Amino acid sequence: MESGAGRVENVIAARIPIGSAFYEYFGEPIEEPKLGQSFFFEFRELLPEEKNICTTMTAEPSRSVFITDFSLECGD
Repeated sequence: MESGAGRVENVIAARIPIGSAFYEYFGEPIEEPKLGQSFFFEFRELLPEEKNICTTMTAEPSRSVFITDFSLECGD
């Protein structure tokens, strides 16, 4: 993906379901100070009808996914 900092490799754009644990923790709108920590997620590929991620501010991501699970700790 091209950004103001140059080319960034392996960029994932994720669709986050409203009402998910991600939104419960980070808030709506997302509380940006909380985004500085590590978090972990499971994902699936986007369905064709879900592929409407806006790339106006950047370029096409390397992969587009739908988050299916989220946690603040790495699972076993």
